[in-house]
Amino acid sequence: MKKTLIASAVLGIVSLAVHAQSHVTVYGLVDTGLIKETGRDVRMGNNIESRLGFKGTEALGNGNQAFFVLEKRFNLNDGTLGTAWDHDDYTHRRNADWQGPALVGLSGDWGAVSLGRVVNLTVENYSRIDPFGQYSVASGLSAYYFLRTELLSNAVRYDSPVWKGVSFGASYTLGADSRDNLLADGDDYNDGYNLSVKYDNGPVLAMANYNRLADSNNSYTWNLGGAYTFGDATVSLGYEKNRDKSLGDSMDFDTWIAGLKYRIGRGTVNASYNRADIDDGAYNGHANKYALGYTYDLSRRTSLYGIVAFTDYHDEHGAWYFGNRQNAPGKYDDSVTGLQIGITHRF
Repeated sequence: MKKTLIASAVLGIVSLAVHAQSHVTVYGLVDTGLIKETGRDVRMGNNIESRLGFKGTEALGNGNQAFFVLEKRFNLNDGTLGTAWDHDDYTHRRNADWQGPALVGLSGDWGAVSLGRVVNLTVENYSRIDPFGQYSVASGLSAYYFLRTELLSNAVRYDSPVWKGVSFGASYTLGADSRDNLLADGDDYNDGYNLSVKYDNGPVLAMANYNRLADSNNSYTWNLGGAYTFGDATVSLGYEKNRDKSLGDSMDFDTWIAGLKYRIGRGTVNASYNRADIDDGAYNGHANKYALGYTYDLSRRTSLYGIVAFTDYHDEHGAWYFGNRQNAPGKYDDSVTGLQIGITHRF
C-alpha cells in the first residue's frame, strides 16, 4: 500500500514537472553588405534587417500551449536599432523599442491568438509574392506606401487552423484615445482591423488581404496575389490598392508585381517587374521597376547575394513618392540604378 502511494506521488510530481515544462529558443539573423545607388555614395546596408529574438512555448495539456515572441532588430554595420516605426499621429512618429514582434498568446487545435505587437497579415502574406520579400534595393514598390507598417502595436491577432491548404486570419488594433488631443478629428484615431484568407497547398499559393490601419483617418490597403511552382521555378503575380486619407484628401497608391524565382543547384535566381501609379487629386504619376538577383547558399544558414535594380520615374514628384527620397528637393533623378552585394547568416 505504501509503495503504491509513493509510486502514485512520484508519478504525479513527474507529471506536473512535464506539464509545466517550457521550451525557449534564441534565434536571429545577421546581414550586411555594400550598396551603390545613382546619386549616392557607396554605403553599407542590409538585404534583410538583422535581428535577435527569443521565442518559447509551454505545454498546457489537451493540445494547448502558451507562447511568446520578443524580437529586436538592428543595423549590423553600425549597431544602431532598426527603423520599424509605430504611427502616433501624422506629424510625429515614435520608434518602437522592440522593432519586431513582441507578443504573448495561446494556441491549440482551434488556432492561435496573439496579443501585443503582432505582424500585419496584409504585409506578411503579400511579401511572399515578391521574389525579394520586399527587402533590398529590389524591393517591390508597394513597400513605399507612406502608411505601410509590418508590425501592428496594441493588437490582437487570430490565426485559424489549416483545412486542406485553406486558412484565414484576423487582427484588431486599438487606436489612440482622441481625448488625448483636443484638436483631433474623431476619425483621426480610428481603430484598425486586418482580414486575410489564403490557400497554400502544393504548387499553388493564392491570397486576399485587407487592412484598415489604426490612427489613419480610416486609410486602408487591400491586395490579391498568387504564385505557382513547377519544378525549380516559381512564378507570382499580385496587385495592391492603397487609399490614404491620413491628410484629409484621398490619395490612391496602386501597385502591380510579376515575379520569378528559379532554383539552380545551390543558387536561386530572382527577378521581378513592378509598376506603381499614384493619384492624389492634384498629381498623377507612375514608376516602373525592374530587378534581378542571385543568391548562393554556402550552407543551410549562410548565403551570399548580388542584386541589381533599375527604377524609372515619371518625374521628380514620382521619384519622391516612389522611394527616391534621399535627395533634397530639386535634385531628384529621373531614374535610379541600385547595386547590392552582401552576406546573410541565420542562427
